[in-house]
Order: sequence, then structure tokens, then C-alpha cells
Amino acid sequence: MLAHHHHDWGLLSLGGVLLALSLLAGVQMGQRPGIYLAGEIAAHDVVADRDMRVEDPQGTEARRAQATALQPLVFDLDKESVALFREDTLALLHALNTTGLEDGGLETVRRDFNERHGGELSAEAVRTLADEEVQTYLLNAIMPDLEETLAEGVLPDMRQLSTVQNAIIVRDVTNGSEVLRTQAEGLHDQRSLLVALGSQLRSASDLRPRAKAALLDALSLLIMPTLALNQDATNQRNAAVLRAVEPVLYQVQKGEVLARAGDVVSAEQQIKMQSLFGRAPRVVDPATVAGVFMLGFFLMFGLFMTPSGNKGTVLRTKDQNFIALLLLVFGVAAWGVSYLFFAVAGSAAATALTFAFPVAGGAGLAALIFSARRYCTVGLLLSLFATFMFKGDLALFFFYFLSCMVNTWLVLRAQSRADVVWSGLPLFVW
Repeated sequence: MLAHHHHDWGLLSLGGVLLALSLLAGVQMGQRPGIYLAGEIAAHDVVADRDMRVEDPQGTEARRAQATALQPLVFDLDKESVALFREDTLALLHALNTTGLEDGGLETVRRDFNERHGGELSAEAVRTLADEEVQTYLLNAIMPDLEETLAEGVLPDMRQLSTVQNAIIVRDVTNGSEVLRTQAEGLHDQRSLLVALGSQLRSASDLRPRAKAALLDALSLLIMPTLALNQDATNQRNAAVLRAVEPVLYQVQKGEVLARAGDVVSAEQQIKMQSLFGRAPRVVDPATVAGVFMLGFFLMFGLFMTPSGNKGTVLRTKDQNFIALLLLVFGVAAWGVSYLFFAVAGSAAATALTFAFPVAGGAGLAALIFSARRYCTVGLLLSLFATFMFKGDLALFFFYFLSCMVNTWLVLRAQSRADVVWSGLPLFVW
């Protein structure tokens, strides 16, 4: 079918014009809108030139920080410390009972105890602990409650929970079970446990004040925290939570007014403008160039193809050159007008003025020379290139093409020059 037509440099003209217009369509024109900071007053309207989802880094970070703060810390429960507490307490009582009340024996017990626990238990307290009544109260009234509390878990310092909601996960390393504990449910640290123990001793009416003080001094050295922070497990939980946290996104639509003239710019508006216009645009968009070239290439086949395999009228070299020139003139004109609109009138005014570009005139000129099949194809090509030059959408393309068809219908039915002139009136109203 192509062999029926001329194969001269007219084809090169069509190909060169197609490539040139594709490159022009890919040029990123227009001035980059100014970016206003939060708190500034916008001097002019800023309009989004494309659809985009914008992430708010500060909002995302705040959401992640909030999610992290809600996550409890993971503590490992050391049950060996509970057994060690019982062994040390019984060992102290056993040493006191075996050495008797001699000063030398009590001093030896006191010295060994202080060296083992790194404290300073007085000789008077050691002598008081050797009393049978005091030991009985310790074994029957204090030890069971203390062992139960230590088995549930005692923190080294409650201030470790300052960054969380006063809750922790207690993990038993022996069986891997986990329990959520809160301060309201009786969660203690070493200091609060000693305070509670002091209150219990002060309420014991059958003990002398000296015995209460001796028990408190000894137990403050014997009681050790049974919970240890597992930072690795905590970090793993926090990392899993952070991966599940969705970022804070703003949906920006093409044509949306990001900032209005005279209004104070908010932080959200600043983020949108920085994401859309913060980076300098590329001079030529390769994707647009490739897309326009492929679409134009397939549409140009309509100039050479005929229905039902008929050869049709030969498309001569001068016809090919004329079509190439027509496309080049209207394509370059559309690009130039679009550039002026963006540079002078602004993007909002340019969008409205694009509908006034006379694409239909080019199709009407082609209708005076070529058959319906070819001038329709020329109308499609003119509409395609003009739409991309003006950065328009599918609605603009259909408007251009329908304008071309209306104009060709009016031109072909004109019987005189006056009819041709008057045929522009309905097109103007359109």
C-alpha cells in the first residue's frame, strides 16, 4: 500500500517534523512557581501542575514517635534472683544462729555480709537480727510477700518508664511467656518496694523500732531487681510497629490552588509546594517525547492507507511536504503561544486561552486540498500536537478535533468567498 505513493524526501520531511514536534512537546516550559515558606503571605496564586501524593515528613515522624511511645518496653524476668534472695536471707540467719551472740562472731558475720552485698550493715542491726522474734517475723510475715513480688518482677528504676505509658512486657526467659504489666497493677521498682516494706514494718505493732530499722537495713541490701531491660527485643518490636505505620500523605490534584494570593501560607501548603516545585524540572521529558512520537507515527499511517485495499489518490512528494509544513507551522505556533501564556499570563490563564488556538483553521486548509480521509488524519495530527504543546488533556484533544471537523464541514459547503468568511462565525461561537 505504501509502494503506491511517492518515496522521495517528502517522507523524510514528515519524519523530521514528527521528531521535531515530539521534542518540542517534551520541553518543560513555564516559569517555576515561587515556593513560599510557612507563615509568609503569598504574593500570587500557586496552582499544581500535576497530580501527586505528597508526604509530610514531620507528620510521619510525629506519627511514628507516637506509635513508638505507645509500645511497652520488654523486660526479661530473672527468677534466679528470687532464689538468690531467699538463699542469701537464709544464709544470713543461719550464720547468726551458728555464731551465737559473741561480739567476735557477729562482727565476722557483719563483715562477710557487707563485703558480699556492698553495703554497710551496722553491728547493732546484726545483733538485733539475731533475735528469734525478729527472725520469725522475717520468715513468716515478710519473706512470702517479698518472694511473690520479686517473682512478678521488680524494676531497677521506675524512671525507665518515663518515655512510655508506664507499662512493660514481662517476658519469662524460662518458658517464653509474656505478660503486660502496668504501674497501676502494682508494678514496683526497687525504691518503691522498699517504701512499701517500710510502711509494712511501721504498722507492725509487735516489733520494736530498733528491730524494724534493722530489718529494713538488711532487706535494702538483700533485695535486688528481677527485671532487666531487653533492648534488642524492644527495638525489634518498635521496628515492626514503625514498618506498619503509614506515612502522612496529602493528595494534590492538577489545577488545585495550593496557595492563594494574600493568604498566609500554612506548613501543609509549604510541603506541597516544595514537593511539586522544589526540584528543578528537566528540560525535556523523555517519556513525553517517546509517547508523542509513537502516537504521531501511527496516525501518519492514515495518510497512506486506504479502505478495502483500494489504491486511492497518490500522495505525491509535494503533498507530503505540504502536510509536513502545515504540521510544523501549527505545532511550532502552538508551542510558542503556550510558552507566552505560561510566561506572561500564568498557568491558570493559559489553561483557558488554549481553547482559542485556531487548530480548526489548519484542518480547513487541508480540506480544500485533500480527500476526507486525509484531511481527517491531518485534523487528528494537528489536534494531537496542539494538545501536547499546551499540556492539555483528553478533553482538549476532543475539542480540537471536533472543531476541525466542524470547520471542514463549513468550508466544504461554502459556495463563495463570503460563505467562507461567514463560516467562521459558528466556529467562533463554538
